[in-house]
Amino acid sequence: MLFIRTQAHAEKAINDDKIYKLIDSLRGQSSQIKVDGSSTDWKGIPAFKASREAFVNDGSRDIVNISIAPREDELLILIKTRGRPSQDPLTFYTRLDFIGQHESDCQIGFGQDGVHRLKVYDERNNSETILETVIRGPEIVVGDAVEIRIPFQSLKELLPEKMAKQIDGPRGRPWIRVYTFAWNPKTQKIADYGPAVASFRLIKTPYPLDPPAPHKIRPEFGIRVPFKNKWFLGNGAFGLRAHVNVHGYDFYIMDDHLNPAQNRGSKNNEDYYTWGLQFLSPVDGEITKVTNNMPDRKPLNKVEAAGNNVWIALDSDPDLSINLNHFQMGTIKVQTGDSIRAGEEIGLVGNSGQSGWPHIHMGLVQKDLSTLPISFSNVIVSLNPQADDPWSRDLSIWELRAGVFIQNKN
Repeated sequence: MLFIRTQAHAEKAINDDKIYKLIDSLRGQSSQIKVDGSSTDWKGIPAFKASREAFVNDGSRDIVNISIAPREDELLILIKTRGRPSQDPLTFYTRLDFIGQHESDCQIGFGQDGVHRLKVYDERNNSETILETVIRGPEIVVGDAVEIRIPFQSLKELLPEKMAKQIDGPRGRPWIRVYTFAWNPKTQKIADYGPAVASFRLIKTPYPLDPPAPHKIRPEFGIRVPFKNKWFLGNGAFGLRAHVNVHGYDFYIMDDHLNPAQNRGSKNNEDYYTWGLQFLSPVDGEITKVTNNMPDRKPLNKVEAAGNNVWIALDSDPDLSINLNHFQMGTIKVQTGDSIRAGEEIGLVGNSGQSGWPHIHMGLVQKDLSTLPISFSNVIVSLNPQADDPWSRDLSIWELRAGVFIQNKN
């Protein structure tokens, strides 16, 4: 076991080194960027295309491409639209996710006179605003493209102290995610969503590429990624709203707008990308408990009910069990007493029990029902859903953190 762990750590270092080299290269390139409304000096900075058409037939608000460069003391953003970008004030908005899990922490609406609107969201309830004020530090220039510069200091002066300490410096999360959208002031509606784009910080390397693991209490060992293709790890361990005091992990598919459904806010399970997909066993073990008769509920409705779930005692350590929850009613293929191998199908993703939308919850549970952290083996970890995400890491073993995309490399 010692050799395996040492080998895994060596391979992780090699893959991290590839990311560090890219960071160092992009840091040099980003230093040449001038905020002048032109994209010519963004050559080489990763660009991410939107996969959806605009909600309205307005090329000036149809976001087709986003690039970001989170530098040492500022965030640079490039927005390209299908037509020449609108010059209307408060057309372009960004939401920034720089701490915690995957939802946005604040939003800035950009005026053309240097006066911008800032909203800061409650970490425990992202739909609630805890601060709404004017912010004057950021810059926006609209030309052939939209260029934005957000000095971190201008945010730190207005953010609550706890958030301000985490936007940059040693307490800053290793990566930042930016959401963009275009507003139509005539209709008072969002005209288009741009892709949600994440990047490692372009600061001097090396630095940790993963946030600290919460409450690490066990040596690493890896289990199999239990799904096909690339999924998102949403709520993670010791969250502020979900899994508050436990090592728990929620998996589902997100598109490049970080939306789990084809229709935003849909109340139909069939609209969600993960609904009805196969979920596989992550371990070799024995099925010790199965619930398969609980109805699936409509998305985004709160209920207090049990979900369809499976418990698997690990062959490698029978005192440990994997708990999987929220399967679609009647789709679980295993029964109590069955043996199962890693990679075999358990059932289909559903929305049973206390579930916001179709997903599978996973936990590693001890006999006393306390939980332990989980690591995946032979895993590709990415910041973005695109197949060619430059920030993908191919790792032999990785302890789970929320807010990233995951797929099996085999």
